[in-house]
Amino acid sequence: MEKPKILLIDDEQMIYESIKLLLRREPYNILWAKNGKEGLDMFSKENPATTILDINMPIMNGIGFLKRAKSSDYNLSSVIVLTGHGEDKEMEQCFNLGVSIFFRKPFHPIELKGFINHFVGFKKVQKNLIHEINNNIKLKQKIKQMQGKKVGLACKYLSECRHIDFTQDFFYQHMEIYCREDDKFKKCPFYRSYQKQK
Repeated sequence: MEKPKILLIDDEQMIYESIKLLLRREPYNILWAKNGKEGLDMFSKENPATTILDINMPIMNGIGFLKRAKSSDYNLSSVIVLTGHGEDKEMEQCFNLGVSIFFRKPFHPIELKGFINHFVGFKKVQKNLIHEINNNIKLKQKIKQMQGKKVGLACKYLSECRHIDFTQDFFYQHMEIYCREDDKFKKCPFYRSYQKQK
């Protein structure tokens, strides 16, 4: 299984070493970009669970990174800004661009780690949800293809998909419409099992 990715965008080696030490016991893959331009490339390619961003950097600073990412319709809610020179104006800019968390250096390691773990967990839930939605869409398409075909074939396929919660309701609501006049449908074990649970 692929490790969750944490992207650090900061030009300071010491911060990179500190983050590595902080997360040494976590199953994360820590990526490091030394400026906003490098960070933007890695952000788009790697799809990190969370991004830790500095403000003052060479080539492209943190605000520049956020503006470019925002213009590309990336979701910045999992970005954590971590800076030693943040002013209130910069903080307001970051929040307006979609950032959720803003820390000033020196940061509290346990607090930062807690937010990182939160975003990693949220990313995992999001990924699983997208996977389930895609599976459900494929199943609905398969059932629609079966409409008008032999009931036994549809029942056989659906009986293999009982782990998907919506299957029985979807089966009952749609397949019965097309098989209302067919006595074979009423003899289907899958259908009879559903009727007993009603």
